[in-house]
Amino acid sequence: MYAGNFYRKAKKVLLDILHGKCPHIHVLIVSALYGLVKLDEGIKEYELTMYDKLVNGIRVYRFWQREGLWKILLDYIHKNKITYIWSLLPSSTQYPYHQVFEEL
Repeated sequence: MYAGNFYRKAKKVLLDILHGKCPHIHVLIVSALYGLVKLDEGIKEYELTMYDKLVNGIRVYRFWQREGLWKILLDYIHKNKITYIWSLLPSSTQYPYHQVFEEL
């Protein structure tokens, strides 16, 4: 589904993780439509970015801020006893992902 530069370069490693070769590694993808997605979750194709506006005029990243996507991530971290986290989210203000997780 995801075809960005990161996914093209990391495809082999992500497939290894998906097929259980690294059972201690959790990968979550930040999706504008679905929120947090695991590698093995099936999703439908969509065209939506965090900066797009919803029908009510609110930007998608603001929606996820209000819905507490960061809390969902924090709960996942605690539930799975995750001790190390690497964020590969873009830091550019053009992509406001970090604003969604600023509380975390």
